[in-house]
Amino acid sequence: MKMLVVLGEDIFERALEAAHASGTTVGAGTTGLGAPLTDDVRRWIDEVWDATEAALLKARREGRQAAAELVQKVDALLKQAAVELVDRCKAVKDAITDRLSDYITSVIDAALLRVRPALSIGGREMLVSSVTIEQRLMLSGSVKASLEEIVEFIAEGELTLSAEYGLPRA
Repeated sequence: MKMLVVLGEDIFERALEAAHASGTTVGAGTTGLGAPLTDDVRRWIDEVWDATEAALLKARREGRQAAAELVQKVDALLKQAAVELVDRCKAVKDAITDRLSDYITSVIDAALLRVRPALSIGGREMLVSSVTIEQRLMLSGSVKASLEEIVEFIAEGELTLSAEYGLPRA
């Protein structure tokens, strides 16, 4: 059974909150211990993430084209950070990438929670036996390219959930 799952604004707000909480140490989201970020790196992460959040919100509310200028702003900020931070800019990119990953994971997890665990048909309860997810989301090493993909997914994308139900085995 294929189903349409409508995700409310609260889902996207919680996804932004989850994303904002990640990427706060060097090495966050990777194996090994993370080190505290320096103030200048943290400032750049905050500035780039603020622009990223604005792009995601704009895409959700007004569509992909409306968010395009904000995606360009994120790219420009990353280039400025690279000039100022030089080799430490990787920490900024890694933090933003971790946050984007956490954001999209949170949205997909919320969609999965909308799958009904059981259906009642003719007075008989059928339990979900499997769920299949179909999505097209290509993330890359480029923050800009990944953000463009996520913006497109949030604005116009489709996440198809197919669930199979069956009678419980006796």
